[in-house]
Amino acid sequence: MTGLSAALTDTAPKALQLLKEVIPKLTQVAILANPNNPGHTGTVRALEAGGVSLSLKTELYDSPTLDRFQEVTAALTRNRPQAMFVIPDFFLYSLRDKIIEFAAAQRIPTAYALREYALAGGLIAVAADRQEMYRRAAFLMHKVFGGLNPGEIPIEQPTKFELLVNLKTAKALGLTIPPSLLVRANQVIE
Repeated sequence: MTGLSAALTDTAPKALQLLKEVIPKLTQVAILANPNNPGHTGTVRALEAGGVSLSLKTELYDSPTLDRFQEVTAALTRNRPQAMFVIPDFFLYSLRDKIIEFAAAQRIPTAYALREYALAGGLIAVAADRQEMYRRAAFLMHKVFGGLNPGEIPIEQPTKFELLVNLKTAKALGLTIPPSLLVRANQVIE
């Protein structure tokens, strides 16, 4: 939408930090992305930089098709990452239930950038508050309809974020969520 960006360059590294809080001895994180999505390039770079700052090794697993997704899950099963982060994408979102089921079956703690994943059984989601973004979009569109040239609107980044923690999933994975993280959560799913 005009004037708004939902880039994950800030929230994705935060997800790595949250995974490290849950798993203090975490050293490696798999990143699941769609290489056909040009928006993922910056997010992958931000995750790699965030991983370096947290002493985490990150490894990219790309899944642009259903066949490739099956190859990726086989590789993840072989490589056994300690944790995983899923970059949101329309294709990967269509596989949301499969991704969550896979992560649970393989006992891979996974962080996501959309709240719907945590609501459906994912461990952690840290995401821009879309309701707030919709309000900003309406405000900006009102200005455009009032005659403001869209090219004159500065790009805004989200300023309000949500943290969701799924305690049922944590328990199933044998993880204890630190109280300091639970206090910061906007929603705890029990």
